[in-house]
Amino acid sequence: MIPTSVSRPLVILSALCAGILLAHAGVSLYAAFILLGVALAVLLTLAGIRQTSRHNFLTLQRIAPWHWLWVVMMSCATGIFTASLHRPDHPEVSPPKNAIITGEILHTSSGNLTVSTRLAVSSIADSAGSDITKHHNFLLLIRSRTNIGAPGDIIRFRANLTPLTPDPNKFEDSYFQYLQSQGIHYIHTDPSYLIDQELPSDAIIVGRSMWPSAIFERARSLIITRLEYSSLRKDVRDFIIAILLGYTQHLDSDTRRSFSMVGLSHMLAVSGLHIGIISSIIFALLLPINLLGGYRYRYPLAIIVIWLYVILCGLSPSTVRAAIMVTFVCIGLLLQRPHSAAASLLWAAFFILVFSPSALFDIGFQLSFVCVASLMAFASPLNTIGHKQHPILYRISEGMLVTLIATIGAWPLTSTFFAQIPLLFLPSNLLILPLLPLYMIAALSFTILAVMGISPSFLAKVLELGYDGMIALVNIFAAEGAVVNMRVHWWVAVIWCIGLAMAALMLHSPGPYTPPQRHTKRRHAAHPTSWATYHPRSYRAGWCIASLCLASAIITAVAFPTPTPPDSFIIRRSHSDISLLLRLQGRDTTLTFPPHRTSQITLPIAPNPKSSYPPSSVIIAIDSDSLPPTPLPVGKYILGGHSHIPISLLKNRIPSGALLLLHPSIHHRRLPSILHDADSLQIPYHNLRISPYHYQATP
Repeated sequence: MIPTSVSRPLVILSALCAGILLAHAGVSLYAAFILLGVALAVLLTLAGIRQTSRHNFLTLQRIAPWHWLWVVMMSCATGIFTASLHRPDHPEVSPPKNAIITGEILHTSSGNLTVSTRLAVSSIADSAGSDITKHHNFLLLIRSRTNIGAPGDIIRFRANLTPLTPDPNKFEDSYFQYLQSQGIHYIHTDPSYLIDQELPSDAIIVGRSMWPSAIFERARSLIITRLEYSSLRKDVRDFIIAILLGYTQHLDSDTRRSFSMVGLSHMLAVSGLHIGIISSIIFALLLPINLLGGYRYRYPLAIIVIWLYVILCGLSPSTVRAAIMVTFVCIGLLLQRPHSAAASLLWAAFFILVFSPSALFDIGFQLSFVCVASLMAFASPLNTIGHKQHPILYRISEGMLVTLIATIGAWPLTSTFFAQIPLLFLPSNLLILPLLPLYMIAALSFTILAVMGISPSFLAKVLELGYDGMIALVNIFAAEGAVVNMRVHWWVAVIWCIGLAMAALMLHSPGPYTPPQRHTKRRHAAHPTSWATYHPRSYRAGWCIASLCLASAIITAVAFPTPTPPDSFIIRRSHSDISLLLRLQGRDTTLTFPPHRTSQITLPIAPNPKSSYPPSSVIIAIDSDSLPPTPLPVGKYILGGHSHIPISLLKNRIPSGALLLLHPSIHHRRLPSILHDADSLQIPYHNLRISPYHYQATP
């Protein structure tokens, strides 16, 4: 039986999600007003019936279920309204060349020689300064070499906006899809981003926003800056910034891949686990207030501090969900009233979607709620060990069940979005996750001291040793074969979630109803009422439906997976290093050639006879002035910027039919002469400055 405290928010949340999906499908805002009008008409009608029949109990009982009609319609209208309100705004016409853009900086992130700035555009003007149009929800991405401002700054600059396109250096650009889901469809490349031009940014600061979000963004940037100037190693500093502030842009791809392979991706981003640890630390620090008799003041103070921390971390869906649930728990303890964890989860999802409807399509939101709902539904019933009789065994069983349930509940989502299922998630979580609270306490202490201008070397050494130990354990578990590379269809995840919901309903149902004995004094036994209670056949049918959904999802995922993409590689267009992205059996690996050397690798890729170049998978990177004395094989030759070998000499050394790839690190003043020599000597070449080189084996 579903309690009323859970069924009500469940119905309201379902109607809200339906409204968001309708708005995403193209339903206009007028539909929301129509639904609101119909809902008000139903409400007034029911109110009139109630007023005229207030002494007729049977009539009042009959009209009670009809109140859900206007509640559902109003919730659906709310979903359509909030999704339409947050829908990204686009210029009615294409922005002119050299347009004047004015907007507020929302967020900045720095990577490999690149600073990405997210801007909320308020107005677009032509080159003469005449406003073309004003916007309220138009987002723009700016790429530059240096910071053009801090979060909250209002800047003005000249820009040539170009539509956002996928990164050609990747097979599938998930970042491009993420930006589109966030409503960013245009990009501006600042003059300082161009590698061959030493031009300063032309953006000027014309004001500063005093919104709380901007203030917290500046505080976040200040903390990151203080940590960057501390005595920590760069990799340790990036890890601490990720687990404390949710800022994962600085983490290298190898670290993220290793944690993902062992099922520990949730460690690298601030989530409910981190909020739980921070909440425990906050309550421990507020313990003296409890000893002084002011225990009732602990809960409001804890709520305030937790929400300040969540805002500082960027208000991600998982942190907001955890903060709302902690808030409900604290309010229940403060008012000394029982609280429902499931209801808190549903109301948390409701408030998140009301203020950010795009979170419904965010993988972090989906994973967070599916994992937590699975834990609430299955963790307690499946743990049959008494915590009072066997406390240690109970804790071990609880840790194993939490890891198993969270992974099993969310595997279709991870397979759909990330095309991989970790196999060694259980030992890695049991051995590494218990170390996270201690490490976060040390990292939080060091961060507070670093903000104050103190950088204790002893604490930095402890953090570095702890990081090295965790990375060593992660690398041990992230061995070959620790991941199953499989991508399933999205409807497999839907069927699996339906099966889990039905299994949870049956597991928490009291079971088939047994009539009381004939000689029982009370004719009606005190037994919960639900459809599964009074109908044994329906109870068995519910378990059959749950088993059928779960089994069909597994069979479909194994028997009909999505096709594995063919083996291929991309020689990247990069101004720094010579690298390529290799895809073998659905797994992507980045290979980087050593600089200032001539090196060679042979890729285990089948030849493609449809290619216009010789079927060879040998890649030779020439980034020095020397060539090996041995005969060179047929393949692809990458000419780097540190090599000054004449093209005529290369013509004599490389075999006939080889392809010459000109790397973007070649200075732009040398490039015309190299292109002229290659054309005159009839050497087939490809200019990586224009586009990356893609090679795909025969599918």
